[in-house]
Amino acid sequence: MKFICLNDGAVAEMISGREFQSVDFDAGQKLIQAMREGTELIRRTGKVVLSLSKEGIFFATAGSWKSKRYLVIDCEASGLFGSINESDGLTSFQKLLRFCAKIWSNSIAMCEGTEPSDQPNGTRGSRRSGL
Repeated sequence: MKFICLNDGAVAEMISGREFQSVDFDAGQKLIQAMREGTELIRRTGKVVLSLSKEGIFFATAGSWKSKRYLVIDCEASGLFGSINESDGLTSFQKLLRFCAKIWSNSIAMCEGTEPSDQPNGTRGSRRSGL
């Protein structure tokens, strides 16, 4: 699995539904297995539609793609699901989603005005993160 892509609606659904909070729930167990192993997952869970490819997973909700915000996780670079157990992996994933939702709601101030040498690829004021 190279990447996981979620739109803002899918992030909201994933953090609000308790079935995705723990591997004790069937949906949480299937979710973490799909992200770790690329195994098949339920195609539709509530408002979230899943598209699984050989390269990654897309989680999306209905609506114009142009008006959505996206979180893309580079699974190879982040090591999010590498050496930790399924429960800790799901907890880390949920924490990442909550953090992302806070950034999108402007609840967390991002550091602006840093020097280009402090940013990846020399971009100034970028909100890009190497997750």
